[in-house]
Order: sequence, then C-alpha cells, then structure tokens
Amino acid sequence: KLAGKGEEEERQKQQAENEQKGKANSKKGEKEKAEKKTAENVSVARVETRNPARQRQAARAARLGNAPNNELDDLQLVDLRPFGGNLEQPFAVSVSPEVPFVMDFHAHLSMSEVIGLLAGRWDGQTLAVERAFPCRALPTDDAHVNVELDPVSETTVREAVAAQEGWQVVGWYHSHPLFRPTPSVKDIENQNNYQSLFTQTQDAEGTVPFIASIVTPFDESLPSERSVFSYWLVRNARQRRKGGQGELGIPYSVDLSFDYSKWDQNEVERRSNRIIIW
Repeated sequence: KLAGKGEEEERQKQQAENEQKGKANSKKGEKEKAEKKTAENVSVARVETRNPARQRQAARAARLGNAPNNELDDLQLVDLRPFGGNLEQPFAVSVSPEVPFVMDFHAHLSMSEVIGLLAGRWDGQTLAVERAFPCRALPTDDAHVNVELDPVSETTVREAVAAQEGWQVVGWYHSHPLFRPTPSVKDIENQNNYQSLFTQTQDAEGTVPFIASIVTPFDESLPSERSVFSYWLVRNARQRRKGGQGELGIPYSVDLSFDYSKWDQNEVERRSNRIIIW
C-alpha cells in the first residue's frame, strides 16, 4: 500500500509539473504570437511586401525622356544619369563621414520615410557637406512611401545652421526604407523647390550648389545588410509635368569624396543620442 501510495503521489506530481509546463509553453506561444502580430501591424515592410502595386512601382524606373505623353506619377522612380562626356559635374562635393553615419542612423529608427537637411560651406568650386540635421516630418497617410518636411522643424534647423559662421543649408536627405535610393518624380520636384528656396547662386545651365541624398536601410534585395546611398542634383533639360504644372529637371548622380579629418567621435555620439531622445 505504501508503495502504491508513493507511486500515485509521484504520478500526480509529474502530472502537475507537465500541466505547469504546458501552461508556460502556451503563454510563451501566445506572447510570441502577439509580438509577431504586433510587429506585422507596425511594420510597413510586411505591408509593402504584400502590395504588388507598390512592388511594381518600386521595380520600374523610366528616364524622363521616355515618359509617355510627358506624364509621370509622383511615385514613379527616375534613373539617375551619370555625368560624363560633354557634360561635366558642375562642382566638386566633399562630405564629412559624420553625414552618412547620422543619415543612416536616423533612417534605421523608422520604417516610415525620414527627412533632414544638410549643412556646410560653398566656396564657389567645392560644396563641403559637414553635417546632417535630422528634421521632423509632417504626419501623412502614406509615410512609408512619402515624406514632407515639417516647416517648424525646418525653421529651427535653418536658424541653427545660420548660427554657425560660414555655414548654409547645402542639401537635404530622406530615406526609402524598403526600395532602392532612386529619386521619384516627387523627390525631383522637391529638389527643384529646395534649390530655388535655399540657393541664389546658379550657373548658366541653372545648376545650383545644393544636393540631395537618399538612404535605403531595409531593402531585402540588397546584396548585404549595409545601407545604400545616392547623392544627386538636378539640371536642366526639363519636361512639362502632368497637367502642365511646372517643369521637371533631370537628376544626375554626384561623385564625391570623404573628408575624414572632419570626424569627431564624441560629437557623433552626442548627436546620435539626441536623435533617439527626440
């Protein structure tokens, strides 16, 4: 009887342990399922990869001269043209390595597009991009494929840039979280507007010392986990937009050099922390 009682107690104990483990595994499974569902809800990546229309939009890119009937959609991507032959890059571009670091860090904090301004100096021959200033974006319904600069944030940054002797706003950047860093028609229009807004100096071809940059951090088609950047500007050879609203410039890829003497580890860490807090 004692042996039978001991076996029964052991069986009940084992059963209780199994039930406890089962409940723990069930809770763990429910938690993982909830986390996965939450991630899918907040991750634009999951939404966008299931969106065939957006995949087609991101996959196609047409040169402006080949656009049918001179009509282009705002999200249509446009190939960057290289300088070369009879068309030389109008000015040299030097970039502090802090600039792509801050842009990339900013882009990795959101699955929506982010935006900011670039500051530096212009000496008439070389555009020196020395700092990236992350800005706030206006809330939009399509923030994963479109971004608009908050005018209050823009004013704050412009004042901060103006406070630095010899500095001016020399460019802007934004992210394409899930597709390649090729400008859209809307991006090109924005670049046209920024060139007119921030820069008064231009050459006979209408080129101004003001550049744009796009960073792509999460495109799964990239060959590595390293983000991809594009740097570009807009020149003439323009084309009428849909509905006759203004003209669209041609985007050209910009060659640049990096000035590693500008790297300041402490400053980069301080600015990165400010982005997180902000």
